[in-house]
Amino acid sequence: MKNDIKKYILFLLLPIYLLGCTIEEQLPSAPVNEELSAILSQTVYQNTTEELEETDPYGNPITHNGLNDTTNFPLYAMIKSEDIYLYGVKPYGMVLYYKGKGTYFDWPELTPRLVLPELLYYDFDGNGNKDLAVLLYVGSGTGVAMMDLHILVIEEREPEIDFFGNIITHDWDKPTYTIYSLLAENVDEWMTENITAALAEDNKTFSMEFYGDSYTVNFDIDKLSGAFSGVRYDSCIVKFAFTGNNIQTTIPVGIAYEKRATLEYFGDIKADVIFDGEKITLTNYTFSLYDTYK
Repeated sequence: MKNDIKKYILFLLLPIYLLGCTIEEQLPSAPVNEELSAILSQTVYQNTTEELEETDPYGNPITHNGLNDTTNFPLYAMIKSEDIYLYGVKPYGMVLYYKGKGTYFDWPELTPRLVLPELLYYDFDGNGNKDLAVLLYVGSGTGVAMMDLHILVIEEREPEIDFFGNIITHDWDKPTYTIYSLLAENVDEWMTENITAALAEDNKTFSMEFYGDSYTVNFDIDKLSGAFSGVRYDSCIVKFAFTGNNIQTTIPVGIAYEKRATLEYFGDIKADVIFDGEKITLTNYTFSLYDTYK
């Protein structure tokens, strides 16, 4: 009789248990797409695409493979040991998997150069919790190589446990992300206000002051380019890179001429990227001249 009562209680509880475990995950910002819904419900990650890498003129890795043809949701980057995976979503956006939970981000797809995103999972602000840095190549072309940096502060939710000790999955169990960004188009806010230049009387050299240091630059004026009109930085070429557990940015600086639309780059500014948990800043600026201008 006691066994019959136990079976009856379990029979009554079973529908409630199943309901708690089968709630579908919803993505408010994701496009309505059955394929996307399918990939968000998976916790098995594969990338069977064979990759062949080279670098573009600015040192960025280029991947030539079948990413555009094999799937609408190619795997772009991963940190397997941390259960972190970043998928592309055709035609726009990306899905970040963190510990089996997928979240859609309104990030642009790959440029024609097919430079893949990069990930770094590290405690940047020293508060004891790791954050996720994402490098995205967002602009490419002749004289264009633009990257954006996003740092995601991750807040995980405590799992709910059912009567039997099993974890109940809900759509609201997903981690929440606070995103801090440093975009290529905004880097010049730190650059231009700290660069001054003065042309020498010989019209063959100019001096540049940058963060208290002075540099002398040799150059040749081409008649077709017109007169020297100053030193400039533009956001068309901005590179971020991971160096160990640090983030560094590299920005070329160029000579502007009266009759020339593009800059003649003569050196690179490098700076360390610092995240203090509330904002991203640049520090430890250095400048190096290309050999041909020394």
